[in-house]
Amino acid sequence: MFLAELIEKYFVSPTLFRVIRLARIGRILRLIKGAKGIRTLLFALMMSLPALFNIGLLLFLVMFIYAIFGMSNFAYV
Repeated sequence: MFLAELIEKYFVSPTLFRVIRLARIGRILRLIKGAKGIRTLLFALMMSLPALFNIGLLLFLVMFIYAIFGMSNFAYV
């Protein structure tokens, strides 16, 4: 990000820099739109995000319980 901030500050006006950034994002979106395999993969990832969130929450809960258990058992070691 440092290089982008330098270019934005000294070489290119902020408005032009935003337009260039939007064009880059648009090019990526157009590439994804054309590739059916990537689109299917991203769709599957988006559909699995709620389940991944639940798994992450469960993993955090288990780690938190083990951390409390470890702190209470090994507090004076």
